[in-house]
Amino acid sequence: NDTGPLPRARVSVCPGLLGGVETPAAVAGGRVFVPVVDLCYRENATGAAAQSFQQVDPASGAGRLVTLDLKTGRLLWQRRLPSPDFGCATVAKDVVFTSTYDGSVYAFAAGDGRQLWRAVAPAGINACPVVVGRRLYVAAGVPNRPHAALELVAYEVSLARRK
Repeated sequence: NDTGPLPRARVSVCPGLLGGVETPAAVAGGRVFVPVVDLCYRENATGAAAQSFQQVDPASGAGRLVTLDLKTGRLLWQRRLPSPDFGCATVAKDVVFTSTYDGSVYAFAAGDGRQLWRAVAPAGINACPVVVGRRLYVAAGVPNRPHAALELVAYEVSLARRK
C-alpha cells in the first residue's frame, strides 16, 4: 500500500507499525544479515493503526532473515520464518543466529542460508541472541504460551570452521 496517500477507509498496510526492519542487523564477511518482521495493520489516513495498536497480535505475523551483499545491496539469500523476527541477527564465525516471537532460536550457515540448528525456548523471544565463548544466550520473555517460563536461556554451540 505504498502507491500514494492512505484513504480514509481502513486498508491493510504491510508491513505495519511493528513490521519491516525492527531490530539490529549484523555484518560479517561482506554480507549484512537483516531480520524482518512481516506484520500487517489496518490503517487509514487518520491513524487507525495507532489507535488499535494493542489489538494486533504479533503472533499473527511472520518473519524473514534476509542476507544482502554489503557493497551492492544485492539479495544473496533469505529464509522465511513462521513467526516475526524481533530477535536481531548475531554472527559468530560462519553462523548467523536469530530468534523469533514464537520462541524459536535459529542458526543458519552465513554463506548459503541453510538451516543448521533450531531450538525452542520456554517462552517467546523479543531479544537479541548473544554469543560469548561457546555459549549462545537469549532472553525468553514473551509469555505467549501457557506456562511460559521467563528466563535467560543458554545453549552450548560448536563454531568450528568447516573446510
